[in-house]
Amino acid sequence: MQSLCGPPPVRKVLCLVGMLRQQMELPRNPLTLDGKTIAEHFAEGSRRADGAPGIDLTVDTDHLGDANLPAGAGTSIPNLQSALGSLVIGQSETRKVPRIGLLFADSFAPKDGVLGIMFDEGFTPGTPGEPSEEDSIPREGCAVFLDAVAELRKAAGQPTIADEALFTAIHELGHVFNLWHVRDPLSFMAQSSTAGVYGSAAHRFLGTPSTNPVPVGSYLTQREFLSRCDDLLYVRPTESPFGIRGTYGPPHDDPPQNITSGAPPVRVELTMARREFWNFEPVELDVRVELRQGRDEPFRMPDVIDPGYEAFTLFIDDPDGTRRRYRPEKRFCAPPGELVIAAGQPFDRDLSIFGQAGSYTFAAPGSHWLSVRLRVPGYADLWSDPIEVHVRGASPGSRQFTELRDLLTVRRFARFAFYRSHPLRPDDERRVAEACRRRRAPGASAALLYALGRSLTSRTGRRRGPASRQRGLEYLRRAQDSAGLGRRARQITRAVLEGG
Repeated sequence: MQSLCGPPPVRKVLCLVGMLRQQMELPRNPLTLDGKTIAEHFAEGSRRADGAPGIDLTVDTDHLGDANLPAGAGTSIPNLQSALGSLVIGQSETRKVPRIGLLFADSFAPKDGVLGIMFDEGFTPGTPGEPSEEDSIPREGCAVFLDAVAELRKAAGQPTIADEALFTAIHELGHVFNLWHVRDPLSFMAQSSTAGVYGSAAHRFLGTPSTNPVPVGSYLTQREFLSRCDDLLYVRPTESPFGIRGTYGPPHDDPPQNITSGAPPVRVELTMARREFWNFEPVELDVRVELRQGRDEPFRMPDVIDPGYEAFTLFIDDPDGTRRRYRPEKRFCAPPGELVIAAGQPFDRDLSIFGQAGSYTFAAPGSHWLSVRLRVPGYADLWSDPIEVHVRGASPGSRQFTELRDLLTVRRFARFAFYRSHPLRPDDERRVAEACRRRRAPGASAALLYALGRSLTSRTGRRRGPASRQRGLEYLRRAQDSAGLGRRARQITRAVLEGG
């Protein structure tokens, strides 16, 4: 709120820069683009009509090693969140000057080609008595993947690679300040293009400083939005979740479509191995994209089958009739790869959906309906047929319910089952394996065994020795023999076991 005694205050924000690997170097030192620092770009982009900036950003590169991952640790979401937490430690004591993190990493192990991601709240089950951790704070930081940037711009040379890395860093930090994508005109909030790096015309935030009231039904421009950092919690990092902007910005990243054709020649099918479960049980949604009946010619489309892309949206209709969007815990910004959908060669993906950014996905017991909207450039929106799932109500008198709840609502076990990439401590691994062996979790056993197997054989967690891998293979064999394993999980399990 503007003071009656002087100009509105400037919001101070501290951005700590960290390197994920000890041997990595900054893309450019100092971190400049077009001769301006990151802080100067945000000062200019948040400048008010009185000439003062709305954001006083300090970019600190004196703590690069604080985010180093242990040797052998992969760039999974849990590892990236841990590195971010190490970098911005002490957040709760510094609310008046929020700390945000900018990580420079090598690559994003779960998905090649991703240039950057912004961290919203992680999946945080919020077990009573367990402390809040670094992943429970929204819009606390972002990561830029330098190997992916170098691969995308390798033909252009190192100066262009550095420009792309800095553009991506400012773009992701824009998301940390809750800015949305804008395709045209070009700005820092345009997604990078495979055609080449953007020139100086794109090195800006859109809009002009103004003191005029915003017309009803309109939103603030990027610069107006940033200039309100001090008085709008929707702008300030670490406060409101990403995409929550009140009446000041669009509620979702839904850029208008340039539709030149009808429905694309593919269909989206949703299936689930288990349609009835308690809200804390690990369940996966299988998504298949396949050619429509009667179509033989292969179809090429962007690889965006993930809620982290704005082109792929999972909608949930709750028992009371409310429709809401699934909230992913990360947001991808990258020119996506390409999928080729051919006859007899569909694309399959499974999504862990019992958790979302900040909470469990399903709060109320009863029937929920799930549907997906897929946006393919140039085509009308493609919708899946909805599927129904039933979330069981609490059964405190049931031994099965209480034992399963007491295991799976513990934060570390819930996050393990959700991410499936971070190996448990040996005693925790034995506890989960024993619950599966004793059939304490009959419905969840397949998912838990699969998570144990993937965490010990996947490249996204910390690399383990041969004994750990053999243990992981045995868990996958047991998962394969269990009921309740989804279609994509069975495909992956078969491939890992055949590869030894």
